[in-house]
Amino acid sequence: MQEMESIVAKEKILGIWTEMPSNPLLSVPDLKRLAKCAHNNGTVLVVDDTVGSYNVNAMKHGCADLVVTSLSKMFSGTCNVMAGSVVLNPESPLAKELESLFDPDGDSFLVEADVDILLESSNNLAERLAKANATTVEIVRRLLNHPAVKEVYYPMLGDAKNRFDPFLNPLEEKDKPRYGPVLSILLHGGLDPAMAFYDALKSAKGASLGTNFTLSCPYPLLAHYDELDFAESCGVDRNLIRISIGQEDCEVIWADFKQALDIASALRTSETTASK
Repeated sequence: MQEMESIVAKEKILGIWTEMPSNPLLSVPDLKRLAKCAHNNGTVLVVDDTVGSYNVNAMKHGCADLVVTSLSKMFSGTCNVMAGSVVLNPESPLAKELESLFDPDGDSFLVEADVDILLESSNNLAERLAKANATTVEIVRRLLNHPAVKEVYYPMLGDAKNRFDPFLNPLEEKDKPRYGPVLSILLHGGLDPAMAFYDALKSAKGASLGTNFTLSCPYPLLAHYDELDFAESCGVDRNLIRISIGQEDCEVIWADFKQALDIASALRTSETTASK
């Protein structure tokens, strides 16, 4: 962060892009500090809140100037349409300048059929999000207690929670979890147990997130296959698995995860025994 502040203070930087939370480590930036850094130097702060899945408002506290979101993810949930949105913070110090870049009468590059699908599939967004939030928190708690799991990445854990909570959208039932459907895990033992777990999963596998069905992927292999060493230098273990929790019953999801974790544990035990 100090390095970024130094660069922005010395050079003309048009924009700072960040995610809230990040993909795939679910870390949360110090948004207030980023905003101060950006706005003190006339720089635009752009926040991608897709993984936050409408639980957070990155424009709070005078932070994000622009918020970008993939509507293909939680907003739709059906995984059959591609779209995105940009929201301009009207209270941004750069609001007028940024507004001039938008052409409300221009082509949105979104055809009517896709709009119809988005409208239909997003009607129950609030209900889907509430269920995904609650289920994911319970799955995270169980993963944390499973001996095969080395690390769980989720914004309700550690320092991420302290940076995430101030930006939560208001909710009447304040005790309801609001940390999104996406988590990542790292298993003990490296590649072989990770492969065994992933292969044993009966739920869907793919690169999207926020879907109505549980979806997993070996994210580093998909996004950084040719630069795994670089990814690891940034803290992303090559054996990390990203999971997006769907609308299935929590016990159904956990039963699938548990049988896959047990297979991974058995493999690790057999490898340890064989090496003695």
